[in-house]
Amino acid sequence: MDRSYCEAKVSELKAYKENLLESIPAIIGKMENFADEDIVEQHFKEAINEFRNKKFSLLGGVGIVWKFHEIMKRLVSENQNDRFNGREWLTEDEFTALIELSRIDGRILSYEKNLIDSEWKRFDGDVIITDPHYIEPDWPQSVSEDDCSIGIDFEDKGFCRSNMYGYWICATYDTDTGRRLGHFCSENDMVCVLPLDDVLKFNPSFTSHVEEPMTTTWLRDFHGEIRVAVSEEHYERCGEERVRYNVYVEGKGNINFRTERVTDLENGEVSV
Repeated sequence: MDRSYCEAKVSELKAYKENLLESIPAIIGKMENFADEDIVEQHFKEAINEFRNKKFSLLGGVGIVWKFHEIMKRLVSENQNDRFNGREWLTEDEFTALIELSRIDGRILSYEKNLIDSEWKRFDGDVIITDPHYIEPDWPQSVSEDDCSIGIDFEDKGFCRSNMYGYWICATYDTDTGRRLGHFCSENDMVCVLPLDDVLKFNPSFTSHVEEPMTTTWLRDFHGEIRVAVSEEHYERCGEERVRYNVYVEGKGNINFRTERVTDLENGEVSV
């Protein structure tokens, strides 16, 4: 997506985060009122300490509140006049604020980095699109974009990006004719675009573009520019509006192409 759009979204999300943080003192106060109850004692004290330090994780304090939220609502409702002496548990808005805070830093990071369209980059010669794992068999099972390094200078030679989806099967289409030029798949949530010559210099035994064509698109004798871009799609699920992002590779030159995530492989047939 356009850089200016992503920068505006970052500003919007940071302002939203500050608004959410305004509810934290009240949330902590309510949790402290229950922190000595046997059922939640140690758990709540851990969560309160995290919230005071502005840490909000589904694997930590927010997850603890999520685990006990329905239980506490029921106990407070059933024992309002005796055991809890009028103490109040979190409202649904306060609970939702914690869930939102657990997710918002990841959303901000995405708009700061993962969702911004790359600049166009010049390529001359054979180009491959694949998962870095196929180039480097010892590639870690889980890796961040910051660690996208296999001994090839991606900044200079090509691209390496998160696909923001997970396991991913794509087809590469000639945008002038609609013909499928190939496929590739991502098993480690990453996609890379590199000159074939540089891949073979790094790993002379690399043969996926020949022997495993479903894993690697091979663009022969490409001359032009390529970029990795992201589109935003809004859709409705269970009555709620949601957003998903589609990462794609596109090129313009003697071959004009674009990649798309697919659910079928046309019986394994690839037109090259």
